[in-house]
Amino acid sequence: MDVRIALPEEAVRMDFVPRPNTGFQVKRQDMPRAAIRKEMRPSGDVRAVIRELADASGAYVIACSQGSTSDSVLRNRRTAMKEAVATLPNAADLAVEFYDRTRLASWVRQHVGLIPWVRKKIGKPLRGWQAYGAWAYEPEGTSAAFLIDDTPRIQTRQSNDGAGLSVAAGIERMRAILYQPGSIVRLVGLSGVGKTRLVQALFDARVGVKPLDRAQALYTNMSDDPDPQPVGMVSDLLASRSRAVVVVDNCGSELHRRLSEVCRAEGSKLSVVTVEYDIQDGEAEGTEVFELLPSSEGLVEQLIRRRFPQVSTIDAHTVAEFSGGNARIAIALAATAERGGSLSRLPERELFERLFQQRQGHDPSLLQAAQACALVYSFNVETLDGDGAELPRLAPLAGTDVRSLYRSVAELLRRDLAQERGPWRAVLPHAVANRLAGIALQDLPFAAIETQLINGSPERLLKSFSRRLGYLDSSPQAVRIAQAWLQPDGLLGDTGNLNDLGRSILMNIAPVVPQDTLAALERAAAGGGITWAKHAVDLLRSLAWDANLFERSVALLAKIANGETQTDADNALTELFQLYLSGTHAPTEQRICVAEGFLRADTPALRRIGLLALGGLLKGRQFRSGFHFQFGGRSRDFGYWPRTGDEVRRWFRAGFELVRRAIAEGWPVASEVRPVVARRFRGLWTNAAVYDGLEAISRFITEHGFWSEGWVATRETLRFDYASLSDDSRQRLIALERLLRPRDIVEKVRAVVLGGRFTLLDFEDFAPDEEQRTESVSGYQRIEEIAQGLGEAVAIDETAFNELLPGLVTGQGRFWAFGRGLALASEDPAAVWKRLVGQLALTSEGERNVQVLGGFLTALNPREPGLVDVLLDAALNDETLAPW
Repeated sequence: MDVRIALPEEAVRMDFVPRPNTGFQVKRQDMPRAAIRKEMRPSGDVRAVIRELADASGAYVIACSQGSTSDSVLRNRRTAMKEAVATLPNAADLAVEFYDRTRLASWVRQHVGLIPWVRKKIGKPLRGWQAYGAWAYEPEGTSAAFLIDDTPRIQTRQSNDGAGLSVAAGIERMRAILYQPGSIVRLVGLSGVGKTRLVQALFDARVGVKPLDRAQALYTNMSDDPDPQPVGMVSDLLASRSRAVVVVDNCGSELHRRLSEVCRAEGSKLSVVTVEYDIQDGEAEGTEVFELLPSSEGLVEQLIRRRFPQVSTIDAHTVAEFSGGNARIAIALAATAERGGSLSRLPERELFERLFQQRQGHDPSLLQAAQACALVYSFNVETLDGDGAELPRLAPLAGTDVRSLYRSVAELLRRDLAQERGPWRAVLPHAVANRLAGIALQDLPFAAIETQLINGSPERLLKSFSRRLGYLDSSPQAVRIAQAWLQPDGLLGDTGNLNDLGRSILMNIAPVVPQDTLAALERAAAGGGITWAKHAVDLLRSLAWDANLFERSVALLAKIANGETQTDADNALTELFQLYLSGTHAPTEQRICVAEGFLRADTPALRRIGLLALGGLLKGRQFRSGFHFQFGGRSRDFGYWPRTGDEVRRWFRAGFELVRRAIAEGWPVASEVRPVVARRFRGLWTNAAVYDGLEAISRFITEHGFWSEGWVATRETLRFDYASLSDDSRQRLIALERLLRPRDIVEKVRAVVLGGRFTLLDFEDFAPDEEQRTESVSGYQRIEEIAQGLGEAVAIDETAFNELLPGLVTGQGRFWAFGRGLALASEDPAAVWKRLVGQLALTSEGERNVQVLGGFLTALNPREPGLVDVLLDAALNDETLAPW
């Protein structure tokens, strides 16, 4: 059987499918009576597939492309088919039918939308005419989903539609009109906003309800020079009384008028949709006019991410912003981004001309006005005199007067190539404005630009000009202007002492000349510092995206981080060294080398930066960033992003090796890298799952002394992540916890009392029940009891007390409870007290912690109240303790 159809019983019957279960036998040659019998009973018996159709009360159809039968011949062939199945017990349940070539052709003529498809298949295409298909974008096919949101994007001429209709509502309205024969719809909108794709969606059953019949769709684009021409095609369809929905794309007003007259003729069964990119051509008698506005940026971003999966999320967002909601502009920019080009400037001349000229023809004065206005991000059109007036400064650049320029701006608004907000105007979308501005920089003498937009210009206009320059990184003229501003004698020459205006200008032009910007910042830092350092953090992080600028950018960030505004710079430095969302393409080896340089540094301030970098390198979870990633019109992404598990493991191996060298070679920072690894332990184990590397570095650290922070980290990981770990991971972690567990009283005190981190631990084997893995008041009391018990044990162990003494009066920990235990178990409280106070006197003022003394005195007070006063007097009167 060539074609088998099985539909639900309740399915709507189609005119060429007699029953829900139907089989088609398709033949090229003619099928007379003898051939029919041989086909249906090849070996003397009825074919099994025909018996199955009879059992299902179905239908069997022979379709023949050669035979052309008269009524009598057709009856004869139907009779032959019935005789062929007459031996079946349920023969009466099977419907039989014969389709000859005349009947097939008649059926095709009843479904006008299929005629171009059939003609194409037989090698006789209708030039420029198509059946339903991917009219808007052929490679994507008709299976691609139509992206839609609730933004009001369709304007009508009806006052009760208010701000406009959503696309879904607009489609419903257009369908309702086009269902009626003799109706005509005109869809206008800027080139590239998705008009053709919307018309295609009118026939898409996945969009809304009651789609138009695809078999009635007939499409042409006037750019394809169709033959026959639309008026001729519509006239022929009218004469044959055919039902069709004719779509004519790029249809001018005169052609629309003629199509409307034919379509609305008496007895017409036609509906017509005309599509036009001249948005001012929206009035026509007897026509429902719809204007399609640009998409929301979010919708365009979805489109770009679907059609260009290799384009980064950051670039997709930038493209959507620069496109102004115009899908075709966005596609052109995204294609440029895929090739590594600039995102900001519209590369297609034809699209630019269609957007700018529409059907109004070339207007040199309007083009010059648009170029002048596009040099700035926005401009004021209402203030026409005084120091703050902006239009009088743009008019000379346009080669015209203020009133003429005002009229030109009004025309740009009518063409939807400018935006109006109060007194402000802006040439949009940015991709078009950037192209216009780039041409203006080529065509205008720099002296003229300097006179009007730089020297003596209103600050707001100068800032606006610099913002436009920031999108023109591919313009040699923009690059030269930015470079001149950054020279020592330039507009931004005193880079270290910029005011708010200067800082904004520098931020704007940095994407145009990143290397020159970094050099200017380095010059400022070397010559007295950067007074606006807090604001420079964002800029330096963006500059560090380039591996060639990474080390220099990090060096400047380190200077800022060790100044008064540490927090933002600290965060930026940590993120630049992390695996994901780093914002840099500096390779692993380069970042390890930079981190090592800081860790080996002579000064504590630089070593602190090294520890921040190490913390970033070992971060294994909760990757986030408080910084943005866009940088003018330059292509950007989130930075280096590992694609395989091997890449992740190589990354962390490099970080562990850095830790190993720091400890093995005895760098000054060796003792400080141990708590960094401990702080990252849980994420590395639970999220990054780098078990081998973490086990190896844990064993190595333990070989160089008890690692209290690491032991605490294993306990916390077991407590909070036990249920989410695999059996193998859980058992390996339990084994590692046992390896790191404190073995004697000194190690236990360092882990519990001097650790500085609150955790609920005990010294028995880990028992993973819910009570032990949940913090509670009883848990807190338990750890305080442990700390006090450790104090009691140390009080009677002279060796342990001597080893621990320096750490008992510094840092953070559970000193109060430990001090109580120390006092309660001490045989000579006065002697212990004197040693504690003496150690305190030897400790620098910024590191002192007197909590152990407080706990000590609290324990003595109820037991020996007089001794408390004696001890305090002794401490205060002993001149050796005067510093305390």
